Amino acid sequence: MDLLKIVRRSLKGEKKAFQVLFELFYKEAYHSAYLITRNREQAEDAAQEAFLKAFQRLDTLQEPKKFGAWIRSIAARSALDILRREKHLLSTDEPEHLGHDLPLFSSGFPLPELEAERSHATTRSTGGLIFAL
Repeated sequence: MDLLKIVRRSLKGEKKAFQVLFELFYKEAYHSAYLITRNREQAEDAAQEAFLKAFQRLDTLQEPKKFGAWIRSIAARSALDILRREKHLLSTDEPEHLGHDLPLFSSGFPLPELEAERSHATTRSTGGLIFAL
């Protein structure tokens, strides 16, 4: 199978040819995204976004033989975009019960050692009393 021919057929609008490109390069795009996100779902989303972008902008590919490198770089940028969007959502939608004085993991939870210190300080301030609900 000649990659150059498949890319050229895709450039002419042949959807089956682009499907072949998807099947050939999906794993590579996913792997590039996963190296950045370290999350299966985010990597899948990034790889899918990469192919959508590639399909929409295939006419900008200057060297068809470099399709693999091109799609991997798009997947990596898509993964970074996903992480940026998630970070933005976390910073604007911070759960109120966590407090504003604790640094957060990217997951939105406080660092365990700081949460333990806070819990210990609360226990000391209440004299070790446990309140029944």
